[in-house]
Amino acid sequence: VWLDDIANRTARSHFCLFRWVSKNRFSEQIGREMFWQLFSLKFRNGAMLQVIRAEMPGFNKPGLWFLENVGMRVIGEIPSGAYRFSTGKFYPMIYLYATKDMLNRTIQNVTSIAPRKDDTPEVVMKRPS
Repeated sequence: VWLDDIANRTARSHFCLFRWVSKNRFSEQIGREMFWQLFSLKFRNGAMLQVIRAEMPGFNKPGLWFLENVGMRVIGEIPSGAYRFSTGKFYPMIYLYATKDMLNRTIQNVTSIAPRKDDTPEVVMKRPS
């Protein structure tokens, strides 16, 4: 994950997940923890983010599912705001946001989701029930 357009205690988020994360159904847990950590960052003078924004092309259904399931809310869209090269068509750009209070953190004591041989002890994420 990375942030840009940081100003006035807000930032725009960008993320990328490995395919095995989705295949093993860890994306929702990782996303919640990822945003929780971003809201816990302290900048100069102890300033912390109050709002994280995201924009997602309307054709990216897995990306929209991810953002909504980690707790972000859709606030609107811009028609034809996203171009998809593979189809040569324009789609809406969806805008979302989250505050720390909106997130539902369900992970506890996660230190590694892909332990290497030299990692000890091995910690494996458990899917919330």
